[in-house]
Formats: sequence, structure tokens, C-alpha cells
Amino acid sequence: MKKVIIDTNLLVYWTAQGIIDLEGSLLGNIKLFESLPSQFKVIPTFVLNEYNIVIQKNFPRHFNLKNSKKHDLLCIRAKEFLYQIDNFAELYYINEIEMKYALHLLNDLLNFNPKSQKLSLTDLCIVAIAKLNNYEILTNDSNIKKFFEQL
Repeated sequence: MKKVIIDTNLLVYWTAQGIIDLEGSLLGNIKLFESLPSQFKVIPTFVLNEYNIVIQKNFPRHFNLKNSKKHDLLCIRAKEFLYQIDNFAELYYINEIEMKYALHLLNDLLNFNPKSQKLSLTDLCIVAIAKLNNYEILTNDSNIKKFFEQL
């Protein structure tokens, strides 16, 4: 079994189960995440940073949860997850080669068509780590999936 890099969006929706309605492939990916043994889950540290920002700011605004009991519950779950991260997955620190590869990918995408750029540097760092380490990626982001499959 290959190791799997977990993307921010999956962690956020996993945390939000029961707080918002989830369906389709999102639930399938959450079930897959839950079924993976912790030694096969890889979470880059930069993903945890993005996760924290999304949980605290973007997600509550997007789902009208700001200053509500649901927002409080979401923050409590996120805090518990972050506090116990070692029980869930391997933390991963991006290295210089992977970062340079991600920056190379970003440069190529921006040169190709800067106005249609749909992948962030964070997304490309996930792709670079997965590609250079022969990992899979578990995400709900179809742009990341397509780009990774085309490399």
C-alpha cells in the first residue's frame, strides 16, 4: 500500500461532519481517509497551517457559521485533531528539492496561461511531494487530481 498525502479540503470536511451536510464523493473520500491506517496517511505541515486558517476564517464565512454553536463545535474538533495529530498521520516537512519542483510547476503553469491558473502553490507542493515520493493524493479538488494524473 502506498502512502497517501491528505489535502486541506478533505481534513476540513472530515472535521465538519455532522455540522454541515456532506454527500457523494466527498463522503467516499472521508470514509477512505478514516479507513487508512495512520502510518499510510501523510499530512504536510503547510497543510495544517492552511487547515487552521480555513477552519477559523474561510469555512465559517462560506457556510454562515460565524459566531454560532456550529462554529464553536468546528473549532473544538479542529483543536482536538491538531492536538492529537500524531495519532492520525505522519507529519511531513517539505524539503528543498520538492519546493523547487513545486515552484518549477508553478512557473510552467503561469507561463502557459496565467489567467486560468487554478492551482495554488500549496496544491503544487502537495503534487510535488506525491510525485517525488511515489505517494497518492487524497483530495476532493478535481484540479489537483487531474494535474497529478497528467504528470
